[in-house]
Amino acid sequence: MTLSPEAVEWGMRMIVVSRCIERIGDNAVDIGEQTEFLVTGEFHEYSDASH
Repeated sequence: MTLSPEAVEWGMRMIVVSRCIERIGDNAVDIGEQTEFLVTGEFHEYSDASH
């Protein structure tokens, strides 16, 4: 990668993009938890679905 500065820049941009996508997913989970609370009146924290 040291021979191709463009590849390094692209890689760094993809890291930033992946962090943004992860944050969008976190926000979606929070919205889902809040919506469930509004509908049912009970709070249930969603478990980690990555396992």
